[in-house]
Formats: sequence, C-alpha cells, structure tokens
Amino acid sequence: MDRRLQLRHQSLVKSQMSAAFRTAAGPSLLPEGTHAAAVTQAAWRFYNNPRVSLSALIQPLRKIGLKETAQSSSEFVLLAHDWSKLDYGTHSSKRDRCQLIHQSDIGYDLTTALLIDAHEGAPLAPMEMHLKTAHAVHSTSASPPVVTDHHLDQLLPMMDSSREWNLPRRVVHGFPRQLKLQLFDSACQALLKLLCFQSGKDPPKVSCEGMSQGSFKNSSNQP
Repeated sequence: MDRRLQLRHQSLVKSQMSAAFRTAAGPSLLPEGTHAAAVTQAAWRFYNNPRVSLSALIQPLRKIGLKETAQSSSEFVLLAHDWSKLDYGTHSSKRDRCQLIHQSDIGYDLTTALLIDAHEGAPLAPMEMHLKTAHAVHSTSASPPVVTDHHLDQLLPMMDSSREWNLPRRVVHGFPRQLKLQLFDSACQALLKLLCFQSGKDPPKVSCEGMSQGSFKNSSNQP
C-alpha cells in the first residue's frame, strides 16, 4: 500500500485501541477535530479501495506474531484454530448473510488462527482469518477456501500456510473439542471402510460419541 493508505490504516487501528464499554456505539474518534460522519466515510473508502487487500492488512499482525514468538521462553508456540458464529439475525439490510446452523441462525462464520505464547498462555496475534458469507469467503490467505468448504476442509491449508510464516518456534496446533471429535470420527470411518473393503463386508456406521468413556457407539444393527 502507498504511504497515504498506510497512514489511514494506522488511524483506523488506533481508533479501535481504546477500551470498549458495553454502551459504546463504536470505535472512538481520535483527537483530530473530525466529525463521526467524516471518519465513517473515510473508513468506508479505505475498506472499499481495491488496492487494499486482506492479505496485505494481515502482514503487520504476522510481523508482531513473529517478533513476540522470538521473545518467548518456550521452544514451542501454540496456534489455536477456532470458529465463531457472528449472529446478524435481525440485520435484514445485510444481503450476504448465510445460514449457520438452522434456518433462523443467520449471520457470518469466522475462522481464526490465533498465535498463543506456549509458556504464559498470552495471545500474540491472529495469523490467518476467513469470513464466510452467503456468496464468498473473505480471507487473509492467498488461497482462500470456497463457500462449500467444511471447517475440516479449512484446517489442513491453514496448517500448511503456517510453515510459510517462518515462525522461530515449533508450532503446536490446537483445535476445539468438537473438531477433535470430527477428526477422530473421520479417521475411524476411513479405517473401517478400509478394513471392511479388505474383508468384503459393508462398513458399519460408527460415531465417536462417548469416546471419553472409552467406548464407541455403533449406530447400525451390525455387531
């Protein structure tokens, strides 16, 4: 980005750095003598500028992540993969909302890969983000996922991308419990299909519910 766009970006970031109270209507105005409408218009022009890309805006955050990781006393760094629902059920003016879980659950699906200090547990910086809408996925990645991709489909590309960030510590990836169950279930299904293919039998449908008790639930009538 050119110098003017860099300064505008710095101004937008600074406006988000003040403490946000529950009653706050939005970011605070910097002491520049400008009106709220002018600041809003300037922010819209910045975000709508084709020369401003999400892949460029993530670079300063990744630099901070690299710097903070290098100062960590641990030989590891954690990269937490998380998914969040952004509920906009009553915002009918937003035409790109998507259905999240059920018909009345409308909004956006946010994917974040957050770098965390392995020694202190402090968040360092977001390193990758995807925002899924009804029509597209807005992403900081050079190769963003497509709308039809499941959370599991997003995981491996993000893990591959982390190798390109040149982090100075060994990366340990962390996932939500539900995703771990899905990964385990997928691995079980793949193994069962292979074993049943070799034995000439139809594979049973098995889920990993109750795995914490050391048992597996067979949802078919097969023994």
